[in-house]
Amino acid sequence: MNVGSARLQRGDADGAAELERAHALAAANGLDDHAARALVNLAAMTIDRYDHQAGAARVDRALDFTTGRDLDGYARHLLGYRARLRLARGDWAGARADAEQALAGPEQPGGSLVPAMIALGRLRSRCGEPDALPHLEAAARWAYGTGELQFVGPAAAALAEHWWLHGDPGRAAEEARRGYPLAVEVADPWFAGELGYWLWRTGELTGAPPGAAEPYRRLIDGDWAGAAAEWDRLDCPYARAEALACGDAEAAGEALRIMDARRHPCGPAAPGRAARARPDRGAPRAPAVRRLPTRPA
Repeated sequence: MNVGSARLQRGDADGAAELERAHALAAANGLDDHAARALVNLAAMTIDRYDHQAGAARVDRALDFTTGRDLDGYARHLLGYRARLRLARGDWAGARADAEQALAGPEQPGGSLVPAMIALGRLRSRCGEPDALPHLEAAARWAYGTGELQFVGPAAAALAEHWWLHGDPGRAAEEARRGYPLAVEVADPWFAGELGYWLWRTGELTGAPPGAAEPYRRLIDGDWAGAAAEWDRLDCPYARAEALACGDAEAAGEALRIMDARRHPCGPAAPGRAARARPDRGAPRAPAVRRLPTRPA
């Protein structure tokens, strides 16, 4: 199982087959905990890689297995990952429901509830809800305590986004720097790309980190249209809107329309917050921290 997880984490698709074999062998021998862990790792790493179609199927399969065997800790961890997946795909109501369900039970040790805490905190931050920051800071304490990139990366990115949305690019950069060195050291294209993106957006990077995932590389290199197309292919409407917001006036207008279409889980605050968050329309390569006026709801 560890070999399969390590291979999949490096982007080797054969790691998925290794985890499938580990699951089948453990299940055949009545080792439910080991069988569940193989499915959990498979689902989580697939979602980490933004393979959303496969990730949705794998997380649902893992949830069926764990809930059917009363493996509540694994199930709550998986709900957090499904919340993250749904948030990325634009299903904010579904993301909120999953995260709240995961967090409804007693506290758990380690970082098992971090995915749910971050998904809910990130959603609340985008919606302008006042309890977003305490939620994200609590998640970060757990995440940094593990020292594992799977938790550190999302926590750093979520706090960077929060402070950017709240008009403090310096604090956004500070939070991104907390996870960026680990992401680069591990050579994870998605976490290094996302944290590099926040450092670029706050003016601290001028080029994409080595091996950054394609949409982040394109955006940092100035190709906002290519980045938006990549996010569209990956079924990530919010990230697509962020890329479009770095473009010309027409693209920025489309970004706001995308935000409008997703305002109902938040109420009227989200579109104005999105407008304040976008950089200068004329400079997609050199991010500005100037904000646009809030658009009336």
